[in-house]
Amino acid sequence: MAHSPDRRNAARHIIVATAAALLASFPAAQAKDAAGATDKLKKPVSVASTVPSNTPKLVEAGDGSDGVNREEDERAFLGGAGWVCPVPGSTFRNDWGNPRSGGRKHEGTDLFAAMGSPVVAPVGGTVKKYEGGNAGLAFYLLGSDGVEYFGAHLSALTKTGSVRAGEVIAAVGDSGNAKGGVPHVHFEIHPSKKTKSNPFQTLAKQCEGQATIK
Repeated sequence: MAHSPDRRNAARHIIVATAAALLASFPAAQAKDAAGATDKLKKPVSVASTVPSNTPKLVEAGDGSDGVNREEDERAFLGGAGWVCPVPGSTFRNDWGNPRSGGRKHEGTDLFAAMGSPVVAPVGGTVKKYEGGNAGLAFYLLGSDGVEYFGAHLSALTKTGSVRAGEVIAAVGDSGNAKGGVPHVHFEIHPSKKTKSNPFQTLAKQCEGQATIK
């Protein structure tokens, strides 16, 4: 069926108007999408932490080799007023925790000095003789400060019983399992009968100017 010119013109006007409306809507839609994307960027994004909050802190044996252990060593017993360097003229370093034969770990500080060098009581107290095993000739000093001290590998023990701080009680040697090695005194500090404290900080403080500290 044929259409009149007027009806064809009306149809064309409708098509053109619809197309124009569609074209006009595109920029608005794009602007809306862009605004939405901007809003998303402004919102904080929650990201799960990759580090567990309950991770335990690794603490190794206190040999002074890292910051944690040095802090622990500094809290160790440091000796009180009148505490005396047990081997004046000795040389020592922080060798606490170093490996020893039989899977043992070093539980003291080795004070190296010439054979026969004097060993003095760091505090007043009571000296008892001990001899045998790895220690060789040794002493226990039950200090008047409530602390027990132990010295091993002696060449001689010259005083037992009641002693004063600074009194000569023994001589540096190489007895026990130190036989044939460099003469020294293996020195320990026992704050209680069941505990041992790294002696290094105590000795470094009390032997300053009297010994070589490495």
